Amino acid sequence: ATFVADEKNTWQSSVFAALPPKEDYQQMGKLGLKELKRSQMTRSQEWLDKHALCADNFNFGLSTLPKAGHGVFASRFLSEGSAILPVPLIHIPERSALTMRQPRKLIDMGYKLEKFTRQQLLLNYCLGHAESTMVLSPYGPVFSLINHNQTRANVRLQWAKPERSSHIPQALEKDVEWFKNEKGTRLGMEVVALRDIEPGEEILLDYGDEWEEAWQQHKAKWRPLKRSLKYVPAYEMNRRNGTLKTVFEEIEEPYPSNLVLGFREEYNHTGPWRNTNKTGTDNFFFKEGLSDMTNCEVLRREEVNGQTLYAAILAPKNDTNKNVLMEHLPRDAFEFFDAPYTTDVFLRNAFRHDIRIPDDMFPEAWKNIR
Repeated sequence: ATFVADEKNTWQSSVFAALPPKEDYQQMGKLGLKELKRSQMTRSQEWLDKHALCADNFNFGLSTLPKAGHGVFASRFLSEGSAILPVPLIHIPERSALTMRQPRKLIDMGYKLEKFTRQQLLLNYCLGHAESTMVLSPYGPVFSLINHNQTRANVRLQWAKPERSSHIPQALEKDVEWFKNEKGTRLGMEVVALRDIEPGEEILLDYGDEWEEAWQQHKAKWRPLKRSLKYVPAYEMNRRNGTLKTVFEEIEEPYPSNLVLGFREEYNHTGPWRNTNKTGTDNFFFKEGLSDMTNCEVLRREEVNGQTLYAAILAPKNDTNKNVLMEHLPRDAFEFFDAPYTTDVFLRNAFRHDIRIPDDMFPEAWKNIR
Protein backbone atom coordinates (compact mmCIF):
# COMPACT_ATOMS: atom_id res chain seq x y z
CA ALA A 1 0.00 0.00 0.00
CA THR A 2 1.19 3.50 -0.78
CA PHE A 3 0.21 6.60 1.12
CA VAL A 4 1.39 10.18 1.36
CA ALA A 5 1.79 11.93 4.68
CA ASP A 6 3.45 15.14 5.73
CA GLU A 7 3.90 16.99 9.03
CA LYS A 8 1.05 19.37 8.29
CA ASN A 9 -1.69 16.89 7.44
CA THR A 10 -0.79 13.57 9.07
CA TRP A 11 -2.32 14.22 12.48
CA GLN A 12 -5.48 15.84 11.13
CA SER A 13 -6.82 12.32 10.68
CA SER A 14 -7.62 9.97 13.57
CA VAL A 15 -6.73 7.12 11.19
CA PHE A 16 -3.29 8.54 10.53
CA ALA A 17 -2.96 9.16 14.28
CA ALA A 18 -2.85 5.39 14.76
CA LEU A 19 0.25 5.15 12.57
CA PRO A 20 3.75 5.12 14.08
CA PRO A 21 6.17 8.08 13.83
CA LYS A 22 7.59 8.79 10.38
CA GLU A 23 10.98 7.36 11.30
CA ASP A 24 9.30 3.93 11.64
CA TYR A 25 7.57 4.00 8.23
CA GLN A 26 10.32 2.01 6.49
CA GLN A 27 10.24 -0.72 9.12
CA MET A 28 6.43 -0.75 8.98
CA GLY A 29 6.66 -1.35 5.22
CA LYS A 30 8.77 -4.44 5.85
CA LEU A 31 6.92 -5.91 8.83
CA GLY A 32 3.42 -4.52 8.48
CA LEU A 33 1.74 -2.33 11.10
CA LYS A 34 0.55 -5.26 13.26
CA GLU A 35 3.97 -6.87 13.59
CA LEU A 36 5.66 -3.51 14.12
CA LYS A 37 3.28 -2.74 16.99
CA ARG A 38 3.81 -6.21 18.41
CA SER A 39 7.59 -5.82 18.37
CA GLN A 40 7.37 -2.42 20.05
CA MET A 41 5.03 -3.69 22.73
CA THR A 42 7.11 -6.74 23.67
CA ARG A 43 9.18 -6.14 26.81
CA SER A 44 11.82 -8.18 28.60
CA GLN A 45 11.35 -9.44 32.13
CA GLU A 46 14.07 -7.02 33.24
CA TRP A 47 12.14 -4.09 31.73
CA LEU A 48 8.88 -5.25 33.31
CA ASP A 49 10.51 -5.55 36.73
CA LYS A 50 11.77 -1.97 36.44
CA HIS A 51 8.88 -0.16 34.77
CA ALA A 52 5.65 -2.17 34.71
CA LEU A 53 2.61 -1.39 36.89
CA CYS A 54 0.49 -4.30 38.15
CA ALA A 55 -3.00 -4.38 36.67
CA ASP A 56 -4.43 -6.18 39.70
CA ASN A 57 -3.43 -3.75 42.46
CA PHE A 58 -7.09 -3.11 43.22
CA ASN A 59 -10.46 -4.57 44.15
CA PHE A 60 -13.84 -2.86 43.93
CA GLY A 61 -16.56 -2.59 46.56
CA LEU A 62 -18.84 -0.23 48.44
CA SER A 63 -17.00 2.88 49.56
CA THR A 64 -16.30 3.56 53.23
CA LEU A 65 -17.53 7.13 52.61
CA PRO A 66 -21.25 7.75 53.27
CA LYS A 67 -23.39 7.79 50.10
CA ALA A 68 -20.31 7.65 47.85
CA GLY A 69 -21.38 4.49 46.03
CA HIS A 70 -18.56 2.19 44.96
CA GLY A 71 -14.90 2.66 45.64
CA VAL A 72 -11.44 1.25 44.93
CA PHE A 73 -9.50 -0.82 47.48
CA ALA A 74 -5.89 -2.02 47.55
CA SER A 75 -5.56 -5.72 46.79
CA ARG A 76 -1.96 -5.85 48.05
CA PHE A 77 0.54 -3.77 50.00
CA LEU A 78 1.41 -0.57 48.08
CA SER A 79 4.55 1.19 49.20
CA GLU A 80 4.93 4.93 49.71
CA GLY A 81 6.06 6.78 46.58
CA SER A 82 5.28 3.93 44.20
CA ALA A 83 3.24 4.48 41.03
CA ILE A 84 0.23 2.21 41.45
CA LEU A 85 -2.04 3.02 38.51
CA PRO A 86 -1.53 4.35 34.95
CA VAL A 87 -4.05 6.98 33.83
CA PRO A 88 -4.00 7.51 30.04
CA LEU A 89 -5.77 10.70 29.01
CA ILE A 90 -7.86 12.02 26.13
CA HIS A 91 -7.48 15.77 25.74
CA ILE A 92 -10.56 17.98 25.26
CA PRO A 93 -9.26 21.47 24.37
CA GLU A 94 -12.61 23.21 24.94
CA ARG A 95 -14.71 22.19 27.93
CA SER A 96 -17.72 23.70 26.15
CA ALA A 97 -17.69 20.48 24.08
CA LEU A 98 -19.21 18.80 27.15
CA THR A 99 -22.28 21.06 27.13
CA MET A 100 -25.53 19.18 26.49
CA ARG A 101 -28.03 20.76 24.15
CA GLN A 102 -31.58 19.78 23.36
CA PRO A 103 -31.61 17.67 20.17
CA ARG A 104 -34.17 18.80 17.63
CA LYS A 105 -34.73 15.20 16.51
CA LEU A 106 -36.18 14.20 19.88
CA ILE A 107 -38.64 17.10 19.80
CA ASP A 108 -39.76 16.03 16.34
CA MET A 109 -40.31 12.51 17.71
CA GLY A 110 -42.79 13.91 20.20
CA TYR A 111 -40.71 13.92 23.38
CA LYS A 112 -41.48 16.90 25.59
CA LEU A 113 -38.10 18.18 26.70
CA GLU A 114 -37.36 21.30 28.67
CA LYS A 115 -34.74 23.63 27.27
CA PHE A 116 -31.33 23.20 28.84
CA THR A 117 -27.64 23.82 28.37
CA ARG A 118 -25.96 21.79 31.10
CA GLN A 119 -22.66 19.99 31.39
CA GLN A 120 -22.43 16.29 30.66
CA LEU A 121 -21.89 13.86 33.52
CA LEU A 122 -18.48 13.10 31.97
CA LEU A 123 -17.19 16.41 33.38
CA ASN A 124 -17.27 14.92 36.90
CA TYR A 125 -14.64 12.38 35.82
CA CYS A 126 -12.41 14.81 33.90
CA LEU A 127 -9.32 16.64 35.12
CA GLY A 128 -9.07 20.39 34.66
CA HIS A 129 -7.95 23.77 35.96
CA ALA A 130 -9.77 27.03 36.67
CA GLU A 131 -7.48 29.00 34.31
CA SER A 132 -7.87 26.79 31.24
CA THR A 133 -10.53 25.57 28.82
CA MET A 134 -8.58 22.29 28.55
CA VAL A 135 -9.96 19.24 30.32
CA LEU A 136 -8.51 15.73 30.29
CA SER A 137 -10.71 12.65 30.24
CA PRO A 138 -9.12 9.53 31.80
CA TYR A 139 -9.85 6.23 30.07
CA GLY A 140 -9.20 2.70 31.18
CA PRO A 141 -10.31 0.95 34.35
CA VAL A 142 -10.18 1.95 38.02
CA PHE A 143 -9.52 5.72 38.08
CA SER A 144 -13.17 6.77 37.63
CA LEU A 145 -14.05 4.88 40.84
CA ILE A 146 -11.47 6.58 43.08
CA ASN A 147 -13.41 8.79 45.50
CA HIS A 148 -12.52 12.18 46.96
CA ASN A 149 -11.52 12.92 50.53
CA GLN A 150 -9.15 15.65 51.65
CA THR A 151 -8.38 14.41 55.15
CA ARG A 152 -7.93 10.72 54.25
CA ALA A 153 -6.28 11.08 50.82
CA ASN A 154 -3.56 8.45 50.39
CA VAL A 155 -2.68 8.99 46.71
CA ARG A 156 -1.75 11.87 44.42
CA LEU A 157 -1.32 12.43 40.69
CA GLN A 158 1.84 12.94 38.68
CA TRP A 159 2.62 13.08 34.97
CA ALA A 160 3.42 9.62 33.64
CA LYS A 161 6.92 8.39 32.95
CA PRO A 162 7.32 8.29 29.14
CA GLU A 163 9.30 5.05 29.23
CA ARG A 164 6.21 3.15 30.48
CA SER A 165 3.38 5.08 28.84
CA SER A 166 2.32 6.99 25.74
CA HIS A 167 2.87 10.28 27.56
CA ILE A 168 4.98 12.81 25.65
CA PRO A 169 6.42 15.43 28.07
CA GLN A 170 6.96 17.91 25.21
CA ALA A 171 3.17 18.15 24.84
CA LEU A 172 3.04 19.98 28.16
CA GLU A 173 4.81 22.90 26.46
CA LYS A 174 2.23 23.18 23.66
CA ASP A 175 -0.69 25.61 23.92
CA VAL A 176 -4.38 24.68 23.76
CA GLU A 177 -4.63 25.64 20.08
CA TRP A 178 -2.04 23.00 19.21
CA PHE A 179 -4.16 20.30 20.86
CA LYS A 180 -7.19 21.22 18.75
CA ASN A 181 -5.46 19.65 15.74
CA GLU A 182 -3.93 16.74 17.64
CA LYS A 183 -6.08 13.62 17.24
CA GLY A 184 -3.84 11.08 18.93
CA THR A 185 -3.48 10.52 22.67
CA ARG A 186 -0.31 12.21 23.84
CA LEU A 187 -0.86 12.62 27.59
CA GLY A 188 -0.86 10.37 30.62
CA MET A 189 -0.72 10.52 34.40
CA GLU A 190 -0.01 8.07 37.18
CA VAL A 191 -1.55 7.60 40.61
CA VAL A 192 1.16 7.56 43.29
CA ALA A 193 0.90 6.35 46.90
CA LEU A 194 1.40 9.18 49.41
CA ARG A 195 2.18 6.66 52.14
CA ASP A 196 2.22 2.92 52.66
CA ILE A 197 -1.24 1.51 51.85
CA GLU A 198 -2.35 -1.74 53.42
CA PRO A 199 -4.39 -4.44 51.62
CA GLY A 200 -8.11 -3.71 51.88
CA GLU A 201 -7.62 0.03 52.43
CA GLU A 202 -9.73 2.34 50.26
CA ILE A 203 -7.85 4.45 47.71
CA LEU A 204 -8.77 8.14 48.12
CA LEU A 205 -7.67 11.21 46.15
CA ASP A 206 -7.93 14.91 47.03
CA TYR A 207 -9.88 16.47 44.13
CA GLY A 208 -8.69 19.95 45.15
CA ASP A 209 -9.89 22.91 47.25
CA GLU A 210 -12.02 24.34 44.46
CA TRP A 211 -13.84 21.02 43.99
CA GLU A 212 -14.41 20.70 47.75
CA GLU A 213 -15.76 24.25 48.00
CA ALA A 214 -18.09 23.72 45.02
CA TRP A 215 -19.39 20.47 46.54
CA GLN A 216 -20.08 22.06 49.93
CA GLN A 217 -21.94 24.94 48.25
CA HIS A 218 -23.93 22.47 46.16
CA LYS A 219 -25.00 20.50 49.25
CA ALA A 220 -26.00 23.68 51.11
CA LYS A 221 -28.13 25.03 48.26
CA TRP A 222 -29.56 21.80 46.87
CA ARG A 223 -33.32 21.36 46.99
CA PRO A 224 -35.34 18.57 45.32
CA LEU A 225 -37.17 19.57 42.16
CA LYS A 226 -40.95 19.58 42.38
CA ARG A 227 -41.33 16.74 39.89
CA SER A 228 -38.63 14.63 41.47
CA LEU A 229 -41.05 13.21 44.05
CA LYS A 230 -42.82 11.36 41.21
CA TYR A 231 -39.62 10.19 39.55
CA VAL A 232 -39.06 6.45 39.36
CA PRO A 233 -36.06 5.18 37.36
CA ALA A 234 -36.77 2.57 34.70
CA TYR A 235 -34.55 -0.03 36.36
CA GLU A 236 -36.64 0.25 39.53
CA MET A 237 -39.93 -0.22 37.66
CA ASN A 238 -38.47 -3.25 35.89
CA ARG A 239 -37.26 -4.68 39.20
CA ARG A 240 -40.80 -4.44 40.61
CA ASN A 241 -42.13 -6.37 37.60
CA GLY A 242 -45.69 -5.37 38.48
CA THR A 243 -48.95 -5.71 36.56
CA LEU A 244 -49.04 -3.34 33.58
CA LYS A 245 -51.71 -0.67 33.33
CA THR A 246 -53.93 -0.37 30.30
CA VAL A 247 -54.11 2.94 28.44
CA PHE A 248 -57.48 3.54 30.08
CA GLU A 249 -56.09 2.99 33.57
CA GLU A 250 -53.21 5.33 32.76
CA ILE A 251 -55.71 8.16 32.22
CA GLU A 252 -56.66 7.95 35.90
CA GLU A 253 -53.24 6.96 37.24
CA PRO A 254 -50.43 7.66 34.77
CA TYR A 255 -46.91 6.33 35.05
CA PRO A 256 -44.18 8.86 36.03
CA SER A 257 -43.51 11.16 33.08
CA ASN A 258 -39.92 9.92 32.64
CA LEU A 259 -41.01 6.36 31.85
CA VAL A 260 -41.79 4.83 28.46
CA LEU A 261 -43.18 1.31 28.10
CA GLY A 262 -41.35 -0.74 25.51
CA PHE A 263 -42.08 -3.99 23.71
CA ARG A 264 -39.17 -6.41 23.39
CA GLU A 265 -38.77 -7.14 19.70
CA GLU A 266 -37.81 -10.80 20.07
CA TYR A 267 -41.43 -11.45 21.09
CA ASN A 268 -42.56 -10.11 17.72
CA HIS A 269 -41.91 -13.43 16.04
CA THR A 270 -43.73 -16.70 16.33
CA GLY A 271 -41.07 -19.11 17.37
CA PRO A 272 -39.27 -20.58 20.37
CA TRP A 273 -40.46 -17.97 22.86
CA ARG A 274 -44.02 -19.29 22.98
CA ASN A 275 -42.83 -22.77 23.96
CA THR A 276 -40.28 -21.47 26.46
CA ASN A 277 -42.95 -19.19 27.95
CA LYS A 278 -45.20 -22.19 28.53
CA THR A 279 -42.41 -24.03 30.33
CA GLY A 280 -41.30 -20.98 32.30
CA THR A 281 -37.81 -20.90 30.79
CA ASP A 282 -38.09 -17.77 28.62
CA ASN A 283 -35.98 -15.76 31.07
CA PHE A 284 -33.04 -17.95 30.11
CA PHE A 285 -33.40 -16.83 26.49
CA PHE A 286 -34.35 -13.20 26.87
CA LYS A 287 -32.98 -11.78 30.11
CA GLU A 288 -29.34 -12.46 29.43
CA GLY A 289 -28.75 -9.54 27.07
CA LEU A 290 -30.05 -6.30 25.68
CA SER A 291 -33.13 -6.19 23.49
CA ASP A 292 -34.44 -3.99 20.72
CA MET A 293 -37.40 -2.04 22.03
CA THR A 294 -40.51 -0.53 20.42
CA ASN A 295 -42.77 1.99 22.16
CA CYS A 296 -46.14 0.46 22.96
CA GLU A 297 -49.41 0.85 24.84
CA VAL A 298 -51.31 -1.91 26.62
CA LEU A 299 -54.93 -2.21 25.48
CA ARG A 300 -56.10 -4.98 27.78
CA ARG A 301 -54.97 -7.90 29.90
CA GLU A 302 -56.52 -11.26 30.64
CA GLU A 303 -55.93 -14.28 32.83
CA VAL A 304 -55.17 -17.51 30.94
CA ASN A 305 -54.35 -20.66 32.90
CA GLY A 306 -53.18 -18.62 35.87
CA GLN A 307 -50.96 -16.32 33.79
CA THR A 308 -51.60 -12.65 32.93
CA LEU A 309 -51.38 -12.02 29.20
CA TYR A 310 -51.53 -8.66 27.44
CA ALA A 311 -52.68 -7.17 24.16
CA ALA A 312 -50.65 -4.16 23.04
CA ILE A 313 -50.44 -1.63 20.23
CA LEU A 314 -46.91 -1.15 18.91
CA ALA A 315 -45.79 2.23 17.63
CA PRO A 316 -45.15 2.51 13.85
CA LYS A 317 -41.70 1.51 12.61
CA ASN A 318 -39.77 2.09 9.40
CA ASP A 319 -41.95 5.07 8.43
CA THR A 320 -44.95 2.81 7.68
CA ASN A 321 -47.26 4.88 9.92
CA LYS A 322 -49.04 1.63 10.76
CA ASN A 323 -49.66 0.48 14.31
CA VAL A 324 -49.31 -3.23 14.99
CA LEU A 325 -51.57 -5.17 17.35
CA MET A 326 -49.93 -7.98 19.31
CA GLU A 327 -51.97 -10.30 21.55
CA HIS A 328 -51.42 -12.97 24.21
CA LEU A 329 -48.11 -11.49 25.31
CA PRO A 330 -46.47 -12.44 28.63
CA ARG A 331 -45.26 -9.83 31.09
CA ASP A 332 -41.65 -10.52 30.08
CA ALA A 333 -42.39 -9.11 26.61
CA PHE A 334 -42.45 -5.61 28.13
CA GLU A 335 -39.83 -3.43 29.70
CA PHE A 336 -39.75 0.17 30.87
CA PHE A 337 -37.04 2.54 29.71
CA ASP A 338 -36.28 6.17 30.46
CA ALA A 339 -37.40 8.76 27.97
CA PRO A 340 -34.39 10.62 26.51
CA TYR A 341 -32.82 13.19 28.83
CA THR A 342 -35.09 12.37 31.79
CA THR A 343 -32.80 10.36 34.08
CA ASP A 344 -31.52 11.93 37.27
CA VAL A 345 -28.12 12.77 35.74
CA PHE A 346 -29.86 15.38 33.58
CA LEU A 347 -31.51 17.23 36.47
CA ARG A 348 -30.94 20.98 36.47
CA ASN A 349 -29.51 20.83 39.98
CA ALA A 350 -27.18 17.85 39.45
CA PHE A 351 -23.58 18.45 40.55
CA ARG A 352 -21.02 19.08 37.83
CA HIS A 353 -17.37 19.88 38.46
CA ASP A 354 -14.06 18.63 37.10
CA ILE A 355 -11.36 17.14 39.33
CA ARG A 356 -8.71 19.82 39.72
CA ILE A 357 -5.12 19.34 38.61
CA PRO A 358 -2.75 20.86 41.24
CA ASP A 359 -1.19 24.21 40.32
CA ASP A 360 2.34 22.83 40.55
CA MET A 361 1.46 20.22 37.89
CA PHE A 362 -0.59 22.27 35.49
CA PRO A 363 1.31 23.59 32.42
CA GLU A 364 1.55 27.36 32.09
CA ALA A 365 1.13 27.01 28.31
CA TRP A 366 -2.41 25.71 28.80
CA LYS A 367 -3.63 28.68 30.83
CA ASN A 368 -5.85 30.54 28.36
CA ILE A 369 -8.41 32.01 30.81
CA ARG A 370 -7.23 35.18 32.46
